[in-house]
Formats: sequence, C-alpha cells, structure tokens
Amino acid sequence: MNGISTFRVNAQIEGNTFGSVSASFRSGIRITNSTNLNVQILNNNIKARYIGIDLNLNDQAQKLYVYGNNINMTNGNNQSIGINAMDGGLASNYSTISHNIINMGSSPFNSRGIVVNNCNSYKVASNDIYLPASILSTSDGILLSGC
Repeated sequence: MNGISTFRVNAQIEGNTFGSVSASFRSGIRITNSTNLNVQILNNNIKARYIGIDLNLNDQAQKLYVYGNNINMTNGNNQSIGINAMDGGLASNYSTISHNIINMGSSPFNSRGIVVNNCNSYKVASNDIYLPASILSTSDGILLSGC
C-alpha cells in the first residue's frame, strides 16, 4: 500500500503525514511517468517500510522537486530506501532532491538514504541522512548508479 500514488499528472503533494505508530506504508509517495509535467513533493512526514518516496520513470519531467520532507524508515526491512529515483536515462529539465531528513531507524543491511539510478541531470544536495552505526558497513547514505 502507498500513501499517495500518481501516474502522468501535474501534482503538488505538500504537508501530508503518512503512517502511524501501529502501521506504516510500503511507500509513502510514489510518482510515476511525469514526462513534460511538474511535480513537487514538499514538507511531508512519511513513515514507510520499504521506500519513503519512490520516483519511477520520470524522464524529461519539466520539474521534479523533492524538498523538506521528513522520512522515517520502520519495520527493519533489508534494502529500505528513503528516496528512490529510477529513470530511463533521458535528461529532465529541473530535478532536485534537497533539504530532506531521512532516518533509516532500525533498517538492517543494504539500506540506503537516497538512490539515484539511471537518472540524467538530477541535483542531490543538502540532505540529512541518519544511518544506525550497526549498518554503516553494509549501507550507503547516497548511492548514484548509471547517472
């Protein structure tokens, strides 16, 4: 279950809270296929098990802006990701991931704060990522691959 999912829409997702003490979402926010569209994800509080914010195949978006979100990963799953961006390699006009706070909490091995995979022209800056000391040898704060 996702908190919010979009497919091929202009969207401003702002000031929402996803998850609770007793249950959390698989993904807090999932954005898919925003070619030539504007998407802003601003100042949300997310508690998720696998992926906090999932940006999937948003090549050539006019604007993709992920700013000021507070993401807490829960439930201790392997391979948890705070923010995941995966495109097909085509350049976007303005794609920025900045000023987010990501707490990996009790996530075990192979967890990552931010993953940017096969993305072109993304800016990733000024994010705070907290990884527990117990997983530092098997996890990454930020992983860039094929960019």
